[in-house]
Amino acid sequence: MQKEDIALAARLAEESMVLLKNEKNLLPLSSTVKRVALIGPMVKDRSDLLGAWAFKGQAEDVETIYEGMQKEFGDKVRLDYEQGCALDGNDESGFSAALKTAEASDVVVVCLVSPNSGVERMLHALQLLCPIFRKKLLAFEAGE
Repeated sequence: MQKEDIALAARLAEESMVLLKNEKNLLPLSSTVKRVALIGPMVKDRSDLLGAWAFKGQAEDVETIYEGMQKEFGDKVRLDYEQGCALDGNDESGFSAALKTAEASDVVVVCLVSPNSGVERMLHALQLLCPIFRKKLLAFEAGE
């Protein structure tokens, strides 16, 4: 992609992000947050992050979510990554590692949405991950 394309994609991404809920003022992250769990098949995926730009872009041009978080926080925040599951299939072998990573963190970021994969694949991945994080998320809701 050309520099102009990358700049346009970045601007469109910034303008189209929507925060549905910010309970307990989680965002922006507090300086007390020292450990963030990045969970999900989209965290280090380059090609699915191309989305509508897949026809023109190259996966190597994509900054992953993990790389973006590293760039943002540097050595101030420890980033722990677990894929948890793939966007396709029913493999649950990564669930326990993802849950352990989530439980050891101050904040959990789950990255599932994939415009290239279609809604059905994304919903399937969400359905697989939700039971794993229910305990962690409920504890967070309760303020534990």
